Amino acid sequence: KNMYPNDKLFIILGSDNLVNLNSWDNSEYLLSEYQFIVLERDNIDNKTVIDTFYYKHRKNIKVVKFNNNISSTLVRNNIKNNISISNLVDSRIESYIKTNNLYMIDKK
Repeated sequence: KNMYPNDKLFIILGSDNLVNLNSWDNSEYLLSEYQFIVLERDNIDNKTVIDTFYYKHRKNIKVVKFNNNISSTLVRNNIKNNISISNLVDSRIESYIKTNNLYMIDKK
């Protein structure tokens, strides 16, 4: 927020991460200061999760339908197992990940 005081910042995550959001460092601060966009995941009742754990911050959480099975876990696992991610992420993101050796088991 200090770097971009005039911008509205969002945190985007899958609903599988929403379930564990209250275990994040500074989760209360994040929930009160930022807008969350939650991408629906199968078998997770987002309304119940929000009403149970994040009721007072519910106005900062927007759940959107996302008909794609791509997840950060899938991307990380593919990289660790030397499986292409070109069908999962934009080529610029793939290049950035490779250039910065992100998610590599043995960073060289």
